[in-house]
Amino acid sequence: MVTNIKEVQDALEVLQTDVLLAREEVLLKEFDAILEQEETIWFQKSREKHIALGDRNTSFFHTSTVIRRRRNRIEMLKNDEGNWVTEGPELESLAIEYYKRLYSLDDVELVVNKLPLEGFPRLSGEERMSLDKPFLPSEVEEAIKRMGRFKAPGPDGFQPVFYQSCWDVVRDSVIRFVLEFFATGQLPQDTNDALLVLIGKVTKPEKISQFRPISLCNVLFKTITKVMVNRLKMVIAKLIGPAQASFIPGRLSTDNIVVLQEAVHSMRRKKGKKGWMLLKLDLEKAYDRIRWDFLEDTLVAAGFSDKWIQWILQCVTGPSMHVLWNGEKTEAFRPARGLRQGDPLSPYFFVLCMERLCHLVEGLMEEK
Repeated sequence: MVTNIKEVQDALEVLQTDVLLAREEVLLKEFDAILEQEETIWFQKSREKHIALGDRNTSFFHTSTVIRRRRNRIEMLKNDEGNWVTEGPELESLAIEYYKRLYSLDDVELVVNKLPLEGFPRLSGEERMSLDKPFLPSEVEEAIKRMGRFKAPGPDGFQPVFYQSCWDVVRDSVIRFVLEFFATGQLPQDTNDALLVLIGKVTKPEKISQFRPISLCNVLFKTITKVMVNRLKMVIAKLIGPAQASFIPGRLSTDNIVVLQEAVHSMRRKKGKKGWMLLKLDLEKAYDRIRWDFLEDTLVAAGFSDKWIQWILQCVTGPSMHVLWNGEKTEAFRPARGLRQGDPLSPYFFVLCMERLCHLVEGLMEEK
């Protein structure tokens, strides 16, 4: 099977035809099916062994890892001209340059001052005080203990399980590190660096844009941001209107589905000459395109204190990123915008920035 795929892909490098492309697609689907069957066989053979030994140094673990890596490996992609790229160094360069452009400010129009702030929700003095209270060691400990034990490690190579298993030894050092950040407002160098792992958004990605970049952050950095998130959850619902439900305590995304269904049902029953329509807005690479100056402007508008804004910007801005390409760490680059998917803070500040857009839309509707 692998030989047949290679022969077709070699032929595609010489001449791209519909027949060869169709043949390649069929072979890759068959290959994926074989890999799935192999993985299922191992799972069925292991039964309870998968739970007991799946994360241990066993032959089952190694076989599962090899299968997963083989399926996730990126062997070829189309470039901007639509031509297939198969050479390793050229593929790696294609990925790095794409993400450098994505996270840069080139050709992006400044829109911070174009969205209205009148009537935008603000934190009360009491809510600011609840956020600004000194952080406690117990909050740091809770953040560490609630992390998934075997989450993928960041650039430092440590998983949460290391800190959780050795908590009696590392407790004082970790708590001192986290609380020192909140006291000084400064992160030590490299703390918020991240690895970008690429997850396909479609079954068979053909372009680099069809991958979702997930940031693998260091555990100590995620501890800081999780401590902040736990505080933020107490007030975030005050700042986000009812149109948004994701990541807001007490709200469900499914509620919006019900609202949509009711809206469609109501529109279908409308009679008369006046027409109605629904618009679906697809924000491509929305997380990656959030400007940091826009985020800062939004935080000021929402009434966050100066020290919270400093903490947030320290966490969001200035990291180095490395694309994790087929398991290998590539050269570092520094982004100039974007919220990292994988940082616990990012979802909350994304919905806060989107609230500015919702605020604009609602204002225009009221004018009409």
